[in-house]
This record gives sequence, C-alpha cells and structure tokens, in this order.
Amino acid sequence: YYQVDNYKKKIIKMSLAGDQYDFVQKNTKYTLTIDYHALGFYELILSFAYSPSIFVVIFVFLGFLTAATGVTGWAISRMTTMLQNPPGVKLFSMLVLIVPPAVGG
Repeated sequence: YYQVDNYKKKIIKMSLAGDQYDFVQKNTKYTLTIDYHALGFYELILSFAYSPSIFVVIFVFLGFLTAATGVTGWAISRMTTMLQNPPGVKLFSMLVLIVPPAVGG
C-alpha cells in the first residue's frame, strides 16, 4: 500500500494465496487473514503510484543528469586530447538525427 496521509492508504498491489484446502463441502467455516505491507519508494515508482507531477520531476532530473554526464565526458575528452585543432561540437547535426524519431514516436 501507499500511505497517502495519516488516515488514508491506497492499495497498490494485492495478491491472494490459498494454502490450506478443505474438500469437505459441508464445512463452511473459513478464516480470512489480511496482511498490509507498505511498499518502498522504488516499488511505488515502478507501480506508478505517485501523481504525474512526481514523474515529470523525475524525468526532468534524469534529463539534466544525462546532459551533465555528456557535457562532463565531452569536457574531459576535450581537455585530454592531443590534437592541435580538436573538432567542435556538432550539436545541430546531432539534433537533426535524434529529434525526428523521438517526435514521430
């Protein structure tokens, strides 16, 4: 479950397991036991339990992290190159290649 506030829980994942069977049809007594377990942060993310705004924040954060990693890798290779005139960044050429498939789906 996901604890929304102090009084409200949201059931995210449920399973039913039978472990003791009685094949006597006249016996109608049974015991139902319900166990609640809170899901962790990653399990809630993978179950899409949060509001869409949380996922937008995660998407933007991961986008900036990916871009920062790329810029860091480029800066390190630029600083450590042995070439006298290293090639520049071809950002527009790269965008022409990667944007149309992303927009087209």
